[in-house]
Amino acid sequence: MTTTTVAVQSATTHEEALLAGLPELVAWLRSQAAEIENQKRLPAHVIERLHAVGLFKLTLPETHGGLGLTPDKAWKIIFDVARGNASAAWLISLCAANVVMLTRLSDRARSELFDGNRVVVSALTGAVPRNLVALPVEGGITLSGAWGYASGIDAANWVGVLVPLGNPARTFFALVPKSSFAIDHDSWNVLGMRGTGSKDVVLPETFIPDHRLTDWALLQQGGKHPDCTNTERLDAYPINALFAASILAPSLGVAHAIVDEFEAFMIRRLHNANPGDRDPHAMSYLAQARAAVTLACRALITEAEAPLAAMGNEGPTLRMKAEMRVRIVMIARSAMEACQQLFSAAGGQILPTGAPFERLLRDFHAMYSHVLLQPEPISENCGRLQLGLDPLPNTRV
Repeated sequence: MTTTTVAVQSATTHEEALLAGLPELVAWLRSQAAEIENQKRLPAHVIERLHAVGLFKLTLPETHGGLGLTPDKAWKIIFDVARGNASAAWLISLCAANVVMLTRLSDRARSELFDGNRVVVSALTGAVPRNLVALPVEGGITLSGAWGYASGIDAANWVGVLVPLGNPARTFFALVPKSSFAIDHDSWNVLGMRGTGSKDVVLPETFIPDHRLTDWALLQQGGKHPDCTNTERLDAYPINALFAASILAPSLGVAHAIVDEFEAFMIRRLHNANPGDRDPHAMSYLAQARAAVTLACRALITEAEAPLAAMGNEGPTLRMKAEMRVRIVMIARSAMEACQQLFSAAGGQILPTGAPFERLLRDFHAMYSHVLLQPEPISENCGRLQLGLDPLPNTRV
C-alpha cells in the first residue's frame, strides 16, 4: 500500500468521523453562544475543539494532514456548523477558502506555513490598510501598517496582507507571522458577528522575505508562485468566487437556523393560542422560507461543483467567473428576503436582548453586508463582460 493511499484512507476516515460527530458538535456550539458573544471572540476551549475535530483542515491537502475536501463538500459541513454558531462557521469557512489559495505560494513559504499541525491564516485581502509603508530591501521588503477586520486573529498563526510595490504599482500577497503583529483587543465592538474577534492589528517595521511574496493578480487568475511545484486538484479554482462562497456558506447555515427558530416559535404559539387565533400567513412564510433556504444551499453546492468540471478543460473563462460571482450574490439575496419575511412575522419576538432571534438577526445581517455579497458592483462587471467590454479596473472577477 502506497503512502498516498494511506493518506487518502486516513482523510476519508477522518471525514466520516467528523460528519458522524457534527450533530453533537452543533448542539455544543449552540450552548457556547452566550460566552462567545460575551468574549467577542472564540474562546480558547472552543478553538481547541474545532481543531480537535479537524474543522480548520477541511480543504487542506491530504499530503499536509488535511481532509482535502473540495469546496462543495466543505460548504455542506459549514451549513451545519453555522446552525450551532455563526462566528465559528465564519472563521472555519474563511480558513477553508484561504487554504486553497495558500497551496499556490512558493515551496519555501508553504513549507513554513504547513510545517505543523495547525494552519489558520487571517487573510486581510479586503481590508484597507492605514499608514502602509513597504520598502524594497535586499532579499525582500520591509513592511509596516495597520489593518482592521482581522477575522480570527486570535486563532491564527499567520496573516496575509496585500502590498502595492513598484512603479507602476503591482499588488502582492504577503505572508507574515501572526507573532509580528500587535493586536488591539479593545477594537472589536460591533452589532453582529461579535464572536469572530475581527480586531484591528498593527505591524511595526518587519522584514518579509521574497519567498513569502506572491503576485496577487497571478493568484486571482488561477496562477501559482513561480517557485511553486505543488500540484493540487484545486490549483485553478477561481479565487474570488471561492472567497464569496466562503462568506455565503455560513450565511446560509444561519438562514437555516433562523427558519428552525421560527418553526419552534410557531409551534409554541400554536400550543398557547386558540385555534381561531392561528396565523395562516405565518405558516405560509415558514414553508416558503424553508424552501427558499434549501434551494439556496443546493444552488451554492451546484456553483461550487461547476469550476471543478471546467478545470478539466481550459479552466473557467473570465466571463464564467463573473457570472458565477453574480449567481452567488443572487443566492444570498434570495436567502435574505426569505429570512427578512420571518423576522417581520415574528415581530416583537426578535427584540429581547439575548434571545436566539435577536442574535440570529444581528449575525445574519452582518454577514449579508459583506462587500463580496453586494449585487450591484459585481453585477456591473458581469454585465460589461456580457456586452463585450473590459471589466472595471482594480475589481475582482
